[in-house]
Amino acid sequence: MTERKIPSSLDAERAILGACLLDPSCWLILRDEVNGEDFHREAHRQLWGLISEVNGKGERPTCDSLVAVDLAVQRGHETYGGAAYISGLPEGVPSTQNIEIYAALLRDRALRRRAIVTAHELLEGAYQGEDVSDVLAQGEKALQRLAGSSVRDEWRTQADVVDRCYQLKAERTAALMHQAVAGTSTGFPKLDAKTGGLRGGDLIVLAARPAMGKSALALNIARKASEHITVAVVNQEMIAEQCVDRQFASEARVNTTSIRNGILASRTDDHARMADAAEALHGLPIHWLDVSCTVSRLRSLARRLKAREPNLGLLVVDYLQLLEAEDRRQNREQQVAGMSRGLKLLAKELKICVLLLSQLNRGVEMRENKRPRMADLRESGAIEQDADMVIFIYREEEYNPDTEKRGLAEVIVSKNRHGPKGTVEMGWSGEYQTFSDLGRRHEGPYGGGEGYC
Repeated sequence: MTERKIPSSLDAERAILGACLLDPSCWLILRDEVNGEDFHREAHRQLWGLISEVNGKGERPTCDSLVAVDLAVQRGHETYGGAAYISGLPEGVPSTQNIEIYAALLRDRALRRRAIVTAHELLEGAYQGEDVSDVLAQGEKALQRLAGSSVRDEWRTQADVVDRCYQLKAERTAALMHQAVAGTSTGFPKLDAKTGGLRGGDLIVLAARPAMGKSALALNIARKASEHITVAVVNQEMIAEQCVDRQFASEARVNTTSIRNGILASRTDDHARMADAAEALHGLPIHWLDVSCTVSRLRSLARRLKAREPNLGLLVVDYLQLLEAEDRRQNREQQVAGMSRGLKLLAKELKICVLLLSQLNRGVEMRENKRPRMADLRESGAIEQDADMVIFIYREEEYNPDTEKRGLAEVIVSKNRHGPKGTVEMGWSGEYQTFSDLGRRHEGPYGGGEGYC
């Protein structure tokens, strides 16, 4: 009978340690997923402990290979595999993009080792003639502990939750002393009065028919929010440069067509405003992603960004129906439902606000009253179910060019788990791709009542 090998993956262990030394922000992604006991090699356990010790002290992880080697030499580097070994770990990392895969492999092998130990303990108890009831009871407890170790403990006590709620109340009260809303401002005071601002954990769906200005409103909100928090924008329809061109138009008040066609050469005032806009926009903490991806891929990228940028508070996704499906065998409604649910879970996991843009069904065009309704959300009722807030945009001039409401937009808060529904009237400038707060509320088709849903 051939001797069986103890389950382990030293390659995965080295890749995890090397990734954390190469890019210390990787440790933030793995710190709740991996512990020292998951490593099979003792030197790897010790090195993980050293990395965690250093990174746990500051606001940001700082333990790269140079720091680790220096500290290891002070303490006796052979305990950690040797200075040369530590220095070489980053060079053997296939890709830091796959650290979550390496971590899953590490946990799998660690769990298998624990299962073997548990089985041996049960076997020894049975051989030693102990009371069979005691043996079974001990085995049951051991298996329960083993099953529990395969997942993180997500249970929280009532005391923990009460303390957290009370702390949040104090933080919101303090925030209100400095600004008009508890969350991050959208930049539009009347809309803030309805929504309470952008709050971590919320999924906000912004929906409209094409050309209503949902991308422009999302970019306006992202621009304002970036004065207080880090913002990420995922655009599946436009490249980042096109989005920033719109920001230039809004910031500099220069016609978007002029920017796009490059006809500013003879207009000195436009050039001056563009230069000022470039200076204002340049340092904003906004990150762009304009490649096609699935929600699971987006969640992985967002986790990595959050690890590097702890102040990440808003993720804009433009737009839902252009995201890639995880499973092409599913029907479209199931695919979209999976996407919206995945983005809601992302908002909760990272404690950020996700502003998700969505198209509406063409059925809107068939009605006499073309203001959007919940039933118009395209392809899935799950969008309404997952969203904490649903906001529609309606501009009468798109259907009636002779309307008296040219240059006006109705921003309709149709669902709000945390506050009132209602409609806010805003100004709209198509040439600058800009919404503006008129400083007054318009009681639109959903009324201005304080109803909650």
